[in-house]
This record gives sequence, C-alpha cells and structure tokens, in this order.
Amino acid sequence: MDTAPKPKYVMLSDNHQGSLRPPPYRRHVPRYHSKAHGGGGGCAGCCLKCICCCYCFLLFLIFSLFGLAYVLFSYYNPQIPSYKVSSFNVRVFDVKPDFSLYTEFIVIVTADNPNQNIDFVYGKGSYVSVLYNQSVLCTGDIPNFRQPSKNVTDISISLTGKSEFGSGPQEALMQNRHSGRIPLLVVVKVPVTIVIGRLSLKKVNVFVNCSLIVDNLSPDKKVGILSTNSTYGAAFKKLIEQALCRLKMLKKKRYSIARQLREDLFELISNGYQQIAFNRVEQLVRDESLMEAYDLIENFCEFILVKFSHVRKNKTCPDDLMEAISSLIFASARCGDFPELKPVRKFFEELYGQRFAMAAVELHPGNLVNPQIKEKLVMKAVSDDEKQRLMNEIARDCFHPAILALEYCPDWYQEHGLDRTNDRLSYEVTIGYLIDRQQPCYVHSECRTDDHVDSIRSPTINRLEL
Repeated sequence: MDTAPKPKYVMLSDNHQGSLRPPPYRRHVPRYHSKAHGGGGGCAGCCLKCICCCYCFLLFLIFSLFGLAYVLFSYYNPQIPSYKVSSFNVRVFDVKPDFSLYTEFIVIVTADNPNQNIDFVYGKGSYVSVLYNQSVLCTGDIPNFRQPSKNVTDISISLTGKSEFGSGPQEALMQNRHSGRIPLLVVVKVPVTIVIGRLSLKKVNVFVNCSLIVDNLSPDKKVGILSTNSTYGAAFKKLIEQALCRLKMLKKKRYSIARQLREDLFELISNGYQQIAFNRVEQLVRDESLMEAYDLIENFCEFILVKFSHVRKNKTCPDDLMEAISSLIFASARCGDFPELKPVRKFFEELYGQRFAMAAVELHPGNLVNPQIKEKLVMKAVSDDEKQRLMNEIARDCFHPAILALEYCPDWYQEHGLDRTNDRLSYEVTIGYLIDRQQPCYVHSECRTDDHVDSIRSPTINRLEL
C-alpha cells in the first residue's frame, strides 16, 4: 500500500505556527474570488440584467401594439370612400366675340362612405374646377358638412368662371360638340378629417381627378355623361400643372389689357389729353409689372416640377428649391386672381411648417423670396419721371405716319407763276398728324421729272426737320 507523499507545503495558523494538519491527499485547495477581480454578480451583472429586461419589455410592447392595431383594424375595417359625378348641368355657356367664355355649371358629386364606425368631416379650403384642354372653364368649392357612417351623400357644387378662350380651343370645342363627345376634367381638392367615435384624427387633403365625356354643353338640353373615370391621391404634381394652366390664361388676359391700355393712352396723347393720359399711365405700369411677375412664377413652377422627386423625399426644404418655393408662397398672398396658388401654399405649409410659410409671406429677415418677385408684386407709387418716360415711349412706339399722298395742285402751281411745260411738277404731300401739333401738315415741293429736287418752297418742311 502506497503511502502518501510528504506535502510540499504546510498550513500555518494565524500565529504562523505549524499546528494545522495538511489537506488530504489529491484534494484541491479552495479558491476565493474577490470583488475587485470582477467575479460573482457585481455591478456589471446587474446592468446586463436591466438591459435584458428592457429589451424584453420593448419587444412585448411592440407585439402588443401590433396586436391592438390588428384588433382595431379588424373591428373598424376602414375603407376608402368613393366619389363619382352623378349629374352635370349647364346653366350658362356663352362665348363672347372677343373669345372670352362665361360659364355656369352645376355639378352633383355622389360621396359614398362604406365604413361602419367611421365618419368624415369635409372642412373649409376646398377647391373644385372644370377644365377643358388644360383651360380652366369655371371654379367653385364644396360646402362644409359631416358625413356619418354608412351614408351616401349627393353634394351639389355651383361653379362659375370667365376665361380667355382662344380661337384654337374654341374650334376644337366646336368639333367635339358636333361629334357629341366632349372631354372634361373635374378636379377636386378637399380637406377631410377622419372621426372615430369622439376622436378626431389628423386632417388630410384628398385629391380627386374625374375624367368625364359628355355629349353636349347646351344650357337648354340635358347633359348626358357618356363615361367617367376617377383617380385619387395627394397629387401635388397636379396642383402645379393646374397652376401652370391658369397662369397661361392670366398672361394672355393681362397682355390684352395692357395692349388695349397702350392704345387708349396713345389716343389721349394724340388728341391733346396729356393730363388724363398722365393719370392713367400708372395702371399700365402695374399691369406690365404683373406680367413680368407671371413670367417668374411660371419659371419657378416649371423648376419645381423638374425637382419634384426632391420635394417628395425630403422633409426639409432643399437649398436649391428654397427660393422657388418661398417665391410661390409669397405670390399666393399677393395674386388675388390666382387661386390655384393657395393649395400649393397649403401643401408646403403642411410639409415644411407654418413658420416657414409665414417667413415668406411676411418677408421676415432672412427670407429667400426672389427680389424681382418682391418688386413686381409689392405695389408702390409710380414716380412722375417713370410716368413721363412711359408716355414718351408710347408716343414713340405707337406713332406711325400715314402713307404719303402725292397730288397735283394746279392752284398752287398758278399762284407761283409756274408753267407745266417748264419740266416741273408740283405736289401736295399729306404727312399726317404731328405729335406736338394736332393739325395736319402739308408739304409743297418742286421736283424735276428726273427726280432731282431743285428747291423746297414751303416753310413747313423746317418744322418737320426740327
């Protein structure tokens, strides 16, 4: 039997005396870990447990929310309401000799709410327009009302409008009327609030584009709707396109007004009413400034259409679009005859915040509104020097001398003792009205038959040379 080997160490007592017996053979010495060496459930272990508990709670909360959403969705079963144009009546459709068109339509839109427990509130700020060939015929709005659940409502919308209708669209419309198929586009924009019980959710803008084909537009006949097709969505791109269509019509209208005003001012100047013309020339300055502002707005709208993807993706206004968007928001508050800019301003206000929109409208310090837009749309008093310069420009541009009327004058010929056989001719030339004199001027001159001028005996020619 083997004996245990002699131990290599001796266990000492507290007083360092070897009175303790050594451990049994092949027995390991117990190890004790101190807290300083990170062993046994210290602070790190507590933190790890807390993190695990938080993660478990978050996962439980997420699954609970998903479960609650699924239960609510299954209970309420929300459905998109449907809209269609059920009736289209024409009260007035009058084409003027100057190609302007005055219209009055009554459109009845049927709104169907198929939801069992969801109501819809149609608020203020709605907009309805009827377009033909990208030209706005008339506009109107939807009355405010609340549509309960499981309800079908017929909304009567009164639309009126006066637009500049060119010869090209008028001929196309006449051809469509003869064929019995007139394509129209009804564009609807309305803010809708979703109500569940007593809880009102966030207001959203609903856009409906309804393409119609009607058989006639006669006020004394019933209008039949041959086909209809509706699309839905927040079509911001469609808003810009509508603004561009309206802008083209406004530019034509303003150009016609400015041209007619120039002709009226020239008539006043020619007839000696300089003071009346001087008082009216300020309106011409305003109209021409507005036309230049329309050109800038058109450029900004087209630029935003090109950069539409940046508008849709970014929640903050991109730097390269800041000037264009700020200028459109500013113009929406200054152009009263341009209502299509108001939905555009509302869209940007909801997208970038009300503070951003107010900075552009009220021209707060640091705004990025185009300086030319500010100058053209902010009406200021026109100086007398500017009025006089414009009057001189009108007199110079609009003055066209009459055609020279050459006439043989025998009385003047005999008065000066000239003989027709002396190889000389006499003419009376009617120049027209001078700007500084309101009397016709007659110029008498002697000419040889070989077109060589010998002399000019009338003193009137000196006034002309001056």
